[in-house]
Amino acid sequence: MKLEDVASLKAGLNSSIIKRKGQADNQYQSDDLGDDLFLGTPAKKNSADTEKRLVQEGDLVVNLNRTNNPAAIVSAKNAGKIVSQRIVQIDWDEEKVDPWYLCYVLNESTTIKRQIYVIRDSTTILNVGVRYLNSLKLKLPALDQQRQIGESYRQLLIALRLQKERIEEVKKTTISLLRKVDKNG
Repeated sequence: MKLEDVASLKAGLNSSIIKRKGQADNQYQSDDLGDDLFLGTPAKKNSADTEKRLVQEGDLVVNLNRTNNPAAIVSAKNAGKIVSQRIVQIDWDEEKVDPWYLCYVLNESTTIKRQIYVIRDSTTILNVGVRYLNSLKLKLPALDQQRQIGESYRQLLIALRLQKERIEEVKKTTISLLRKVDKNG
């Protein structure tokens, strides 16, 4: 089964068009996607805003550049931003695929990574286009199993974010205490 059999993809707007509209500061970009991934926002079907290409909370998005964090679910923090040209919105078929499972597969599957590597190896362009994403071959388990895997993946990402936040807080506290006792502070 191919990705296009379970979802439809919509590419973002060209950045020059976004700049011309005076919306350069309101773009949904790779950094936003990376932040959203670890927030673990529940996915939800939204009515696609095809004209403005705005992301909404719960949308599934993919980074065409795929250097890191290729797929995520949009959080409330980034809702309303304009989808930039390196980002693709995915409208999934709820009866065929779980969005968090799809996020897991796009981010973690060695089979998908191999397919992307072959695509990239055959071209000088680093970005993977919508046409290539549509042609990715998927082996989907039963929907119930997808939901279990997807939810486990989502919970893992949330746990990783919380652990990182705790580590940063310990670091901040420790450095603060060390500066108080150190004469070079």
